[in-house]
Amino acid sequence: MKPPTPDSVARDLAHFVHPTQFVELRALHVGGRGRTFAGWFDGEHLHDMARHALALARQAAGVYFTPNPVSPILAAKRLNRVLDVHKGFALTHDSDVVERRYLVIDLDPARLHFDPVTDAYLPTQDVPTTARELAFALRVARGFIRPFLADLGFPDPVTMLSGNGVHLAYRIDSLPGGKVGSAIDPAAKLLALLHDRYSCAGVTVDANTYNPCRMLKVPGTTVRRGEPTRSRPQRNSIGSCRSSPASPRRVCACPSTRAVRSWPR
Repeated sequence: MKPPTPDSVARDLAHFVHPTQFVELRALHVGGRGRTFAGWFDGEHLHDMARHALALARQAAGVYFTPNPVSPILAAKRLNRVLDVHKGFALTHDSDVVERRYLVIDLDPARLHFDPVTDAYLPTQDVPTTARELAFALRVARGFIRPFLADLGFPDPVTMLSGNGVHLAYRIDSLPGGKVGSAIDPAAKLLALLHDRYSCAGVTVDANTYNPCRMLKVPGTTVRRGEPTRSRPQRNSIGSCRSSPASPRRVCACPSTRAVRSWPR
């Protein structure tokens, strides 16, 4: 596989960000634990955003962006540039998102790590996934969750390998009823249903990704969690984009709370 370039990363980002949209770029644990870099970019500067993301990824544990558009007033604080985040500097919160366009479904593979103290394999999330663990999560996403949501009228999602898991990003156009970003949010009800229906010993469907400011890993950036080994390498996030950039055509309305309750489990 070819190494990521600013051009290739910008093309993947364009599937989420249209020219007039503002999004946050955030890098965590840059050069050491607790150090964060962040800034906001508009859709006309995705190449600059990609260049910064790849540079930060050399030292960061992970580099993320907000697929949902944020307020231009917030973005104006640090537009099209990235700097160190000092204490008290406000980053993007749910109230700063002007529209929720994407619902993110996160599948996290189970990992078993040998503990020499107990002489047993114990579950952990602090190590990279193996190829087999990642493949199982992808199988659940493609073979079960995507067909289930397709039958309910959802469009094809953007499928991403997040480095240690799988993300399905669904383009949505409205969220009737409930309070956005709360437990009574219709998206929260949907994610709870998917969690109950498809979480198993090998993978967990995160039921808490309904908040509007939820971030995705920037495609092409390396995810550094735990010490890498031959069977558990640190991988790049990979975006498998199927729709046209920032397409408004393949969207659906997120079902109402009543509709979610009526679905079979």
